[in-house]
Amino acid sequence: ENPMLVKRLQYHLVQSGVPLYWFVDVPIDHEAFKAVQWLAAMGIIEPDPKSLRFRPNAFLSKKDVRTWLENTIAKLQIKSEAEEQLINRFAEKVVGDDALKFTRAQFAQLLANTIEASFIQRRSRNI
Repeated sequence: ENPMLVKRLQYHLVQSGVPLYWFVDVPIDHEAFKAVQWLAAMGIIEPDPKSLRFRPNAFLSKKDVRTWLENTIAKLQIKSEAEEQLINRFAEKVVGDDALKFTRAQFAQLLANTIEASFIQRRSRNI
């Protein structure tokens, strides 16, 4: 089993509108559908075990930011000594007192776009 191949397949399925994970509040026509589906399939977004809801319009919490970024670092194997400090600073910037107020859907889209760009960079370096 090739994990990178699985991630690529999941990416292409989601881009084609195929749901890989069931969230009752993120239908196929939702603007964050592709991002939420892909992040959930990769194990970056952890679903609420009590419901099938993602709560896309809820404001992001520090816990969400921390969990999603830690999961991203772990899943993409990009560990560094400064990651804890980076996660804390990023979480504070995103959800701190003077922060921009992101919804969970907006941040999912931002994170998915960032991961997608990193995959494209990795592929272009390997060509």
